[in-house]
Amino acid sequence: MSGLSLVRPWYLVLLLGGAAGFGATWWLWRPPLAPLRSRLSLAVRLLLLAALVLALAGVQVRRTPERRAVVAVADLSDSARASTEETATAVRQMMAAKGPDDLFGVVSFGRNAQVEVPPTRQPTFAGFQTRPDGRYTDLAGALQLAANLIPDGYARQLVLISDGRQNLGDAAEAVSALRARSVRVDVLPLGGPTGAEALVLALEAPTQVRVGESVTATARLRTTAPAGGSVTFQVDGRDVEARKVDLPAGVSPQAITLPPLDVGVHRLRVVLDAQPDGYSQNNVAEAVVRVLGPPVVLVLEGAPGAGANVLAALAAAGMKVEVRAAAQAPPDVGAYTAYDATAIVDVPASAFPPGAMAAIAASVRDLGRGLVAFGGARSYGPGDWKGTPLEDALPVRMEAPQPKERPAVAVALILETMESPAGDAVALGAAEAVIDQMAPDDEVTVVRMGQPGARGLSEVVLPLTRPVDKAAIKQTIRDITLGDPLGYGQSLTLGFDTLRASTAATGERRSPAVHRPVASLVQATERPRPNWPAARTGSRRGLDKRTSAVGLAVATTYPPSSGKASSGTPSSRSPAEVTWGKNGACSNQGRRAERVESSRIWGTSAAVLAW
Repeated sequence: MSGLSLVRPWYLVLLLGGAAGFGATWWLWRPPLAPLRSRLSLAVRLLLLAALVLALAGVQVRRTPERRAVVAVADLSDSARASTEETATAVRQMMAAKGPDDLFGVVSFGRNAQVEVPPTRQPTFAGFQTRPDGRYTDLAGALQLAANLIPDGYARQLVLISDGRQNLGDAAEAVSALRARSVRVDVLPLGGPTGAEALVLALEAPTQVRVGESVTATARLRTTAPAGGSVTFQVDGRDVEARKVDLPAGVSPQAITLPPLDVGVHRLRVVLDAQPDGYSQNNVAEAVVRVLGPPVVLVLEGAPGAGANVLAALAAAGMKVEVRAAAQAPPDVGAYTAYDATAIVDVPASAFPPGAMAAIAASVRDLGRGLVAFGGARSYGPGDWKGTPLEDALPVRMEAPQPKERPAVAVALILETMESPAGDAVALGAAEAVIDQMAPDDEVTVVRMGQPGARGLSEVVLPLTRPVDKAAIKQTIRDITLGDPLGYGQSLTLGFDTLRASTAATGERRSPAVHRPVASLVQATERPRPNWPAARTGSRRGLDKRTSAVGLAVATTYPPSSGKASSGTPSSRSPAEVTWGKNGACSNQGRRAERVESSRIWGTSAAVLAW
């Protein structure tokens, strides 16, 4: 037998409204088509509308099997025990009325459901042989068991024979779920009309708590009419609290916060004594609470004392802590059942014994235990955790980024006038650009060549300092009035002596050597004529022992392609052709340096050469 059903039948209203709208539109504004094609287009649109509406309505095609399977679900709880013979008679009548190809079975229930007769074509039933716990009535559990007994290929039907006085489960919810599975549920009520009834639906409490945690239990009471009486809460057979209650018709919750419970399993019980009440057998409900001891945490440390802070924090939270060296980590997953969590404190992968990391990961995956990893210089990526079971157990990846380190730099800016205000501005601007590129743990000093407006001795304008306040350093450079030196030797010696006081090598960057280039901004038309012995003296003064290289920065106030210097002297040499060798040796042969950084500033070519 087949048929149609709609999950949301109210959507059919859209079909009527849409069809009327399409028809009116077609009648008023007919498309410019031949009459037959016009009617055909309207029919296609109406079919599409109908398909859409039926899909929204949830149309379903149901095919009902010809054979039936009927299961009688009989209530044998204390409230229905007086009707046991009446129930047995109803079961025998249903068994006699079944078809030759139908199945018939019997399930009896009280607190628990039991199979009296499994579904079969030739059932035999003389009377009830099972004796379920009659102190409770669980309609929902019995219906679910009966439905699960019926095999596929049969129309499924359950007949509930009960007085309906449940005090466990939710029968209404169970019937709704069975209906969604195409299981028909019929009810055969027992007894006549009943009077007022008061009962305990359930006692709700957490199934598991830690010692010291409070436990709140809630009793759900239901009455068919207003009632008054008392509610008594018990723990392990001892009365904890008895209170008087006035219950309105319907469901009423009664909550209690129990006193602290010891470690172990405790049985909670609630007893309702109310009037009016027809049956007292359903006035009791129970629950079980398991109280666990304080959490136990295994701390694995990579070095003695590494987990001291973790130990103190866990102990302050009331947890039990066991500290071991990582080399003593258990390699068997079964050993971790004694712990609630494992804490790893800065342990490299090589410190674990074989199988220990796999056991820890299995305790998380299979046993549900906790895992906390505290990082350090020897854990995670630096500890070679990549590709290990620990990486799989943790929600992070171990791809350690490569550190980008450079040695600290000490720079001496030795400035000479460019013979014009515009040229001096370029030289000072290039010096400021050097400051912009320096890190906070670098060092810089500024030496002015000569005296303003005349030749003279050079002087240190800015002592060796770290460029923490770059704006102040650049302002100092802008305030300099440049001059001509008597010679380059005294300026270079002054720069060398200032760099000797550098402490950049002891900064935060862990570099074995400090890179100390000497930057000299000069005119390209005046070839640098330093005092070579003075430069070599600088290396003898210890700079070469702590210095990785010495370089030269050159700036000109004209583009190299112009062929003119600021003084009008022709020049064919670009700044990149003037280079300094290691330890102060000079070459203007255009030798290629290892690194050349060049930029153009206001039509000016600048180069920084380093080896």
